[in-house]
Amino acid sequence: MSDTDLCDVDATSSGIFLETTITNLPDIVLSSIFQHLHWKEKIMAVKAFPAWSRILDSTLGWKSLENDRNYPHSFNALESTNYLSEEITCIAQYGQFFTHAVIWLKDFLRIPEETDFALLGALETHCFRLKSLVIYHPPKISSSSIIRSVVPYIKPLQRMFSFSPSLQLSLFRLLYFSKEARTGAIDLLHFYHTHNVLQKVSCLDFSHGLFMASSVRPMNSLVYCKSLRVLKCPIQYLNTLILQQLVEFSLQELYVVNDDHTLSMNYVEESAIEWHALQLIPGRNLKAGFYTGLINSCFYKSS
Repeated sequence: MSDTDLCDVDATSSGIFLETTITNLPDIVLSSIFQHLHWKEKIMAVKAFPAWSRILDSTLGWKSLENDRNYPHSFNALESTNYLSEEITCIAQYGQFFTHAVIWLKDFLRIPEETDFALLGALETHCFRLKSLVIYHPPKISSSSIIRSVVPYIKPLQRMFSFSPSLQLSLFRLLYFSKEARTGAIDLLHFYHTHNVLQKVSCLDFSHGLFMASSVRPMNSLVYCKSLRVLKCPIQYLNTLILQQLVEFSLQELYVVNDDHTLSMNYVEESAIEWHALQLIPGRNLKAGFYTGLINSCFYKSS
């Protein structure tokens, strides 16, 4: 959708009739349409049809926000020389209506105010209705870079939890393609735990490209994930006790990476995880999938 497309309405009587029909669509229909638009398309649509501002200026127009910067490259009218500034302006103006947000962090190393961390600050300032927040991390960021980012990264999350304790936080692509020793992942989870974030995470994903130089040992700090519903990680971080605790808390879906690197670590799944024991936990139903490097998976059910 472009400015030309939206504004190219025939000025004849038929064009006026069409515009009147479009602008007078039921709110529930317009709301459904708006949920499929990029956030910039929503604002452009209201420029073409001002009557739609009743949707844009309400929860009907903004169930969610995603700062997807790849989609605009397909349309000249959506491209920008400063996406961050426009996204922050959008959050400031309409953030009061958001209930869900998906944030793609691109930069960690520059001045915080000039990086995507500023989006977290904007959400914390303007979005008091948020029920869920999904954060995608840069693929090659190291654990030490994340740990150094307490003020721009962790502080906004803590403040969001303070006014919305039930906020569901999902952390995706942690340590993707980052060559880390096992201690890097341990330090990162400890960092989240120390700042009372790990206990709030509902989805945790640190599964790809994680190289561990030390011996195989379980990641015991995972037991602090009391709200965790979805976990994706290398299988060598897990054992029966950790999984039992997580399932008793909230865990519903488990996706483990069990590939050539796992084999080189001499990890023995049969001795580390008793899948049958997980089936005996009353009132629980765990779905588990395996990633072997060939995108193969099989599933277990426990109830």
